[in-house]
Amino acid sequence: MPKIIIYRFLQFFFYSYDLQERLHLHVIRGKKGYQRAAKIWIENGIEAFEQGELTNSEINTALEVIKGNLPQILEHIERFKNGEKVEILNIYSL
Repeated sequence: MPKIIIYRFLQFFFYSYDLQERLHLHVIRGKKGYQRAAKIWIENGIEAFEQGELTNSEINTALEVIKGNLPQILEHIERFKNGEKVEILNIYSL
């Protein structure tokens, strides 16, 4: 379960077994709640699929973070697929 981004209180990650599905990220608030993570599509458009425990405002923030960092996100996922180490992107501003 590589983490891709940390932005303030939001953590963005994916599961390796999910890479067979339409490409997406999971997003949680803080360090808990993995079972109720939001699910956001990042392939064929960026859109929230499942809100999980995030508020509407948090979902909107997550969408902004993804849109602003999509090239880096896709690069990190590709690195992971190739067996390379994935560094966490710490985002400090939008």
